[in-house]
Amino acid sequence: GLTTLDALYLSEKEVENLFKNCMLLDS
Repeated sequence: GLTTLDALYLSEKEVENLFKNCMLLDS
C-alpha cells in the first residue's frame, strides 16, 4: 500500500503538474 512518504511525493508531483498547466494557460 501507499506509505505517508509515497502520498506526499505523489501530492508534490500533482501540485507541480497543476502549476505547470496553470503557467501554460496563462501564457
